[in-house]
Amino acid sequence: KNSPLFLFPSCTCFGGSVLAGSMFQIARLKDAAVTIKPQHLDKDPLTAIVAELEELYVDKVIADLGLVVTLYEVNSIEGGIIYAGDGAAHYEVEFRMVVFSPFVNEILVGKVYSMTDENAIRMTLGFFSDLIVLPNENGMDLEKTKWDPNKKLGSEEGQRGAWYIDERECTDESKEEDGREKNGTFVRKYIEIGQQIRVRVTQVTYPEEPKTLEELKKRRLEEGGRFDDSFAPMVVICSIGELEALGPVDDADDENDDEEEEEEEEEEE
Repeated sequence: KNSPLFLFPSCTCFGGSVLAGSMFQIARLKDAAVTIKPQHLDKDPLTAIVAELEELYVDKVIADLGLVVTLYEVNSIEGGIIYAGDGAAHYEVEFRMVVFSPFVNEILVGKVYSMTDENAIRMTLGFFSDLIVLPNENGMDLEKTKWDPNKKLGSEEGQRGAWYIDERECTDESKEEDGREKNGTFVRKYIEIGQQIRVRVTQVTYPEEPKTLEELKKRRLEEGGRFDDSFAPMVVICSIGELEALGPVDDADDENDDEEEEEEEEEEE
């Protein structure tokens, strides 16, 4: 989704609480100018205010806070003043929102959305698609992670080139008795579009909105640019440098994660 940057002068943030083990937090906000238009005054005030808050905030990025995912609760409502010649009701509302706001060093699992040699890897969480891994020493292990310009992934014409990771493949015959590797060959483990990938957050940025389309077209991914020339008001820069723990998620990893979740659920029961 193209989430616009949300700069609303009547809104104040009182802080919030991070949901345990989560990339979300619950932010407490106050908006001193929630306006209910005349055509909605026949509704219950709370119902009308909830609808207006969702229209104003949900799927919007608040700079230095994050992407608003959903309204959590309305805490207080004051006002309801109707000014002469206006017809609308004006309220001051305190409320809490669930906000996507990952912290530095948090581990996320997303799906590969696109990749190029220059911009590296872009991922999506479904509701947010501006997670990127840059082709530098902060984003990946450049000795093991490389670009193959001739690799064709998928059936679409023009889709050529992919990142891969050099891994040493070891068979039973290539091991010593104590399990140490005796020899082996490097194999290319390609990263594919749609594949799940585990990353570590290194930085969350809120780029300044460009003033012109020409300026936007010059922006790189980490500067809020996108391939479709739309603007990304929030960018999460990630790393797959620690290949022992990060990078493409294998089916075996998925099965282990599922087993761990089942064990945790059984323990809770």
